[in-house]
Amino acid sequence: RDVTIAAVERGARPLPGDEPTDQGHGLVDVPRAWSIYQALSGRSPSRPALHPTEVESPEMLDRKGPAVFWRGAFFPEAGRQQEITVKPEFPGDASADFKAAFFQAFDVEVSAPWLRAGKDSAFIKAAQPARIPITFDSERLTNPGVYEAVVSGVAKGVGSAERASLGPEWTVPVTVVVPERFSPSGSFRAQRDVAGLKAGRIERIFVRVDPWIGGISIEARQAAGSRGTVVAYLFDPEGRHSHGGAMTPGGELLRTVLGPEDLEPGVWELDLYASYTNPTPAAVNVVVQAFPLCGTFPEDVQPKLRLGQTPEAEVLLVSAYD
Repeated sequence: RDVTIAAVERGARPLPGDEPTDQGHGLVDVPRAWSIYQALSGRSPSRPALHPTEVESPEMLDRKGPAVFWRGAFFPEAGRQQEITVKPEFPGDASADFKAAFFQAFDVEVSAPWLRAGKDSAFIKAAQPARIPITFDSERLTNPGVYEAVVSGVAKGVGSAERASLGPEWTVPVTVVVPERFSPSGSFRAQRDVAGLKAGRIERIFVRVDPWIGGISIEARQAAGSRGTVVAYLFDPEGRHSHGGAMTPGGELLRTVLGPEDLEPGVWELDLYASYTNPTPAAVNVVVQAFPLCGTFPEDVQPKLRLGQTPEAEVLLVSAYD
């Protein structure tokens, strides 16, 4: 079973233009998986084919998971490290002596310049797991967007041909979401012009809604000359579908307004999906406007007026921004 799973995962072919978040290991390739299965089956039957990974993951209930996922511009900074743990998953018939004498070393590879591994190699010895520290280059993670990378471990002592055919022994996908933020200098406004959205593709836009934001409006419209259909899906910070709608060429403005009763603080996600039937890549203009007014007022206001006096009053609205 373990060899079969490992062969299918390693044999999958990545889809061009898709990141690990969208496709996982990739598209299943049965002939390639069968070739890898034969190679893995030729190894010692007690040698593990799967290597479970574990890392801090704040989005999970127990704060641990098999992937690195940071959402909301609070990834570890200032040199703080995050540790990846890699363990062997031995077959059921592996003897105690084999487990006690087991040793496997890996070359550690990282696929993006904004992510760094604290060591170039790591090893598993008996029950002692491999531990790989990673750090993030915050200077490369300033622009809003979705940053994705993969940390992988390739078995040491194998030739280049075997490396190319078998792939890594384990992989850990890394995703960092840097959302749009509202500020006075930007007039509390975020604008994104999405161009070249191919059929069947998704563009994700993340927006940070701070507790002192009283409301937001989201406006989206296909750009001039864009053809086909684009569907917008809005998700709240808990991943629940909130609002949405379809945009057709030359159609009206798609507008969503969220007030205090609907607006939950956190990172909201707007997904733009280009229909798979679109003849050409689509283009969409998106504008998100925040209303950063204080939302707490006295429940009961008693006017103090004398008989015959003209009512006059002043209301001071204080922004929570500096």
